[in-house]
Amino acid sequence: MESCTNPNRDTYRRFNNDRRSNNVITCTASKGITPVVAIVLLIAIVVAGGGAMYSMVTASMEQAENPSDRLNINPSTVEFESCWGTQTDANFSIRNTGQSAINASEIPVSVNTTFLSLENGDYSMSPSIVDPQQSFTLDLNSPTINDESKIALVLEGEAITYQCRNLS
Repeated sequence: MESCTNPNRDTYRRFNNDRRSNNVITCTASKGITPVVAIVLLIAIVVAGGGAMYSMVTASMEQAENPSDRLNINPSTVEFESCWGTQTDANFSIRNTGQSAINASEIPVSVNTTFLSLENGDYSMSPSIVDPQQSFTLDLNSPTINDESKIALVLEGEAITYQCRNLS
């Protein structure tokens, strides 16, 4: 039997070359389902990948929006390392000595028992979230600082004080 191939038509008739027989062969070009399966699989992979990305991004956003579980700050988790600057712009390097990250912007700061306001720009801290064994900088923008000023970080009702003697 002869094969049925004709790139020009889907269905066609082919006559047998044998003159003794009047058989007509009807051929139908077969359409595979491979392209359909491939498209369905690609769509499924894209949808699954999009769902996985959505769940990862959502989890990351929730963790970033709720840093309260990262506020394990107690007096033994921070330590003053050094200070520098002038009397109107003093800087302090403070280390997170704990085992978990802390939110430094949540630490109340006072100078000579007067609390400063982060919102008013009395001081700034960078970075806000400090990983274990990393340092952050406390930048005081107060004209009342001198060599006798006592800087305090108030953690769980206990003040950690530091006095910077080398302000110029």
